[in-house]
Amino acid sequence: MRRILAVIGGLMLLTGFAAAQAQLDVGPGMIGPDSPVYGLEVAWDNAAMSIGMKKAGTVAQERAAEAQKMVERNKSKAAVRASEQLQKTVQKAGDNETEGVQRAMNSFQETMNRMEQRMGQAPNEQARQGMQTALNNMQNAMNNMEQARQGMNGAGPGGTPGPGGPTEPDTGEQGEQGPSGNETGDNETGGDNPDSPVEG
Repeated sequence: MRRILAVIGGLMLLTGFAAAQAQLDVGPGMIGPDSPVYGLEVAWDNAAMSIGMKKAGTVAQERAAEAQKMVERNKSKAAVRASEQLQKTVQKAGDNETEGVQRAMNSFQETMNRMEQRMGQAPNEQARQGMQTALNNMQNAMNNMEQARQGMNGAGPGGTPGPGGPTEPDTGEQGEQGPSGNETGDNETGGDNPDSPVEG
């Protein structure tokens, strides 16, 4: 019976990940957030955005796909790295990037939901606490992205507040705040084994 329940739970998680990926127009970048040279991938995308080679909405979807892939592989620390970069990309996006940004955020929310489900499969309390800390950091990133989105939707022509927009000047302080800098403390041991709820 336990094996049957485990199989059913695994199929539900895989279906959820497929749904999250289906919301995106693009996949993850060539270098994942679990790589020590992930910064090269991020730097390239930032440069491409600055010169107009890539749109922020497209890059945001790449980061969301990376977070989804890392959670699927039980690598919560790497998922947090992707979420931090996703947040920064969303905060850089212009008013004309709302569709791509919204796709990325919808997928990211689905990914967090699946990660929360996996917490119940953690082998011990220490691993579960590590996953909870990672999920908290990812939620902080989502909250900051929601605030950035509200700013995009509330700004009128020329960056002035539109109807329902902010009534006070934006100092930019909130936009610079990322997820909490706390270490996730995962002590994960699962690696890429889909049967293990935590990363290696």
